Amino acid sequence: MKYIVKKVTGRFRFTFFLCMSAMLCAGCAREDREMFGDRPLDEVVRALALEQKVNIVVGGVRGADNPPYPAPGMPVRSSNGLTAHFTSGKVKGAAAYGYAIDSLGIPVVTYADGPAGVRIDPVREGDSLTYYCTAFPTGSSLAAGWDTAMVRTVAAAIGNEAREYGVDILLAPGMNIIRNPLCGRNFEYYSEDPVLTGMIGAAYVDGVQSENVGVSVKHFAVNNQETLRNGIDVKVSERAMREIYFKAFEHVVKEASPWTVMSSYNKINGILASENEWLLTEVLREEWGFDGAVVTDWWAEENGARQQAAGNDLLMPGSEHQYDEIMAAVRDGSLPESVLDRNVGRILKMTARTNSFAGYEPSCRPDLEAHARIAREAGTRGMVLLENDGTLPLKPGISMVLFGNAAYDTYVGGTGSGNVNRRYKVNICDGFSEAGFDVFPAVAASYRRYIAAEKARMGGENFWWVPKVEEMQVPSASVKKAVAACDAAVYVLGRMAGEGCPSAEHGRYGGLGKLS
Repeated sequence: MKYIVKKVTGRFRFTFFLCMSAMLCAGCAREDREMFGDRPLDEVVRALALEQKVNIVVGGVRGADNPPYPAPGMPVRSSNGLTAHFTSGKVKGAAAYGYAIDSLGIPVVTYADGPAGVRIDPVREGDSLTYYCTAFPTGSSLAAGWDTAMVRTVAAAIGNEAREYGVDILLAPGMNIIRNPLCGRNFEYYSEDPVLTGMIGAAYVDGVQSENVGVSVKHFAVNNQETLRNGIDVKVSERAMREIYFKAFEHVVKEASPWTVMSSYNKINGILASENEWLLTEVLREEWGFDGAVVTDWWAEENGARQQAAGNDLLMPGSEHQYDEIMAAVRDGSLPESVLDRNVGRILKMTARTNSFAGYEPSCRPDLEAHARIAREAGTRGMVLLENDGTLPLKPGISMVLFGNAAYDTYVGGTGSGNVNRRYKVNICDGFSEAGFDVFPAVAASYRRYIAAEKARMGGENFWWVPKVEEMQVPSASVKKAVAACDAAVYVLGRMAGEGCPSAEHGRYGGLGKLS
């Protein structure tokens, strides 16, 4: 009997010891997880190992759950030899993710395009839900309305969709000056006027951030062309920079307090923007008082250590060589660890503001119908009528003939990060029909057959490219016959533009071709 009691007592003691140990470990783990947000940032930074700090500033490049996220079809080898794409991660189709440290309560931060609406994957394998977003009017259209209240409403709707789909930082607005007419991203930008750009940009930032979604004001600075954008050396005087190219950014920083600013690809007077301490520290922070995080444009890189020293806090989407360069520079003393700590602190400060850190559960069900109505209203305000000889407005019920590919294959926005994976689009011909106009059927059928046949020979739409069909040549006899049979003839001109390309090279999607 004594033996049995002793044996049971021994087991009890052993079990008690295990329980106490587990409770202590759980308490320690809970304390660690609660560290971020409950303790001063400098204390959190001190608790990080050097490797963790470098991981935080180099996007999500290291760690099995944090691979880099290149554009679709552009694989990048991660540190463990895997190939990652936009289609991976917490929000499918997001542009990139921040580095998470669960043991300290540092969450994954999700970054997504774009300026005219959230760009994420709408349809996902093994998922019955759809995640479409609203394609709002482009930046140039919004600015053409000169209506900051309307811009704020549009941006709040974009911010709401970002929040409800789990996006923390929206990579927008694009605020470069429309200087070069061949720049493929002019559709994303607001104006050639720095004052108008600044006022529209501030309204956009206010609207998005009213949903507790941060923005990344881009591309700082003088990123006014797409030709050779990843290193073109822009030679510009300081006066021109401050009076034209900086003015809008300065206004937005001071008036709207964006969470992040994105540095540009190009060099400025011989120094890469992402390695330019004068630009990112002296002007942006010390003169203008910016207190957020500076993020690189995606794959804007030459030397990670120099980027950190200049005050470019977050390198996106991160690369192995940036990680290695920063580690080597800290270890040999050429990059003080205090600089790394400063940049990590800025990223964590931004992280603490996000919906992900707050534990918000996205519904994945924004009110797309309401947002479509906002987009329609904003689009009408951005229309510019150059001249009217009394022909307009056209009255529903009249017959008309439409010429031009763009009447039947209307392009929405532009390619690249400024495009939106929308639920639907309405081409101009169908829009006229739905509004009660009688569209001449023979010409419409010819255009539709021609466009469908041409597109069948081309590849499908992707991030960088949308099939561009040469204008259909319309015989003059057909033109005369159709015009004689209708009350009005409308010529629709359209042009495609896109990221990474000068507009003149991006497509032949304009003009009427030859009306032979």
